[in-house]
Amino acid sequence: MESTSYRTFGRYLTFRVGLEEYGIGVHRVLEIIGPVVMEEASHLPPHTRGTVRLQNRAIPVFDLRSRFGLEAVETGIGKCVLIVRVKGWDGPFWMGLLVDGVGTVVQVNELNLEKTPAMEGDSREGLLLGLARCPEGVVLLLDLDQLAHSEEAEEMKEWSALAG
Repeated sequence: MESTSYRTFGRYLTFRVGLEEYGIGVHRVLEIIGPVVMEEASHLPPHTRGTVRLQNRAIPVFDLRSRFGLEAVETGIGKCVLIVRVKGWDGPFWMGLLVDGVGTVVQVNELNLEKTPAMEGDSREGLLLGLARCPEGVVLLLDLDQLAHSEEAEEMKEWSALAG
């Protein structure tokens, strides 16, 4: 295994998007909201489904199915929003991630961590820290900071500031 950043070791909350299992660091998760009730808005940035209210703030919700090029499905049973803290270019902010379901917390360490295979042309290219082989199965580790630096996330952040 090639050298992997220390930031990939630790505990991850797993969730489903399509048929894949993903993980994000538990320290980045503020809240899990489900079933999903989103406020609709006009002129949404790409891959944004709406907003959820949390502590009197409108948090934009990023649709991971859409971002990963999967067929859109209606929000319903099992769907939930993970409110996560991400590091944008001009500081941290809160963002919602619409996912198909939440799993468990897994421990990722040097023994079960592997580098993500080359995925040229894959819509997730550059968004994964690696993959972990856990007793529950393979978990793709999502790089929230790279997601926050994407053009879509920056546009979503600007839109939410205007929408207030």
